[in-house]
Amino acid sequence: MYPTVHSGEFVFIHKLAYASANDVKRGDLVAYRTNTMPDGSGDDTVFLKRIVGIPGDRISTNASEIILNGERVPQKYLREDGALLSLSLFEEKLGDRQYVIAVGRLKDAAQAKRFSGVITVPVDCFFVLGDNRTNSLDSRYAGFVKFSDIVGRKL
Repeated sequence: MYPTVHSGEFVFIHKLAYASANDVKRGDLVAYRTNTMPDGSGDDTVFLKRIVGIPGDRISTNASEIILNGERVPQKYLREDGALLSLSLFEEKLGDRQYVIAVGRLKDAAQAKRFSGVITVPVDCFFVLGDNRTNSLDSRYAGFVKFSDIVGRKL
C-alpha cells in the first residue's frame, strides 16, 4: 500500500467500522481476508487495499487511471518519488477522500492496456486497488472482495 503505508509499519484496524455493506465508502482503506489467490493457492491472508468501487459501480481501469461510472477519477501529478525513482506520485480524489498513489513506469504497451473493458460491481462486493497501482495484487487480479470477507477499516 505504498506510499500510504510503508513496509514494516503497524496498522490499526477498526473491526466494528461496518455494520453493513452500505457503511463501506469509496476511498476507505479496508483489511480483508482472502484464501483464493489468482494462482489458486491461498492461506487465509489479510490484505489492506483501498475501496474504489461499491455495489452497482461501473469501473474501467488500467495501470494508472480509473474510470468510475463514466468519469475519470481526478489525479494531480505531485513529483517523482525520491526514494524509488521509478515511481511517480499522484494525488487522487475519490468522493470526499484525497490520498497519494504511486504509479511506476510501464514495461510495455501491453501492460498499459491489460485491464480494459467495463465491469459492474455486484451486490455485497467491492472493487479494491492498492495505492502502488503498478505493483499491487488487487481486484484487477483477484476479483471482487465480498463484504463478509472485510475485517475492518484502517484507523
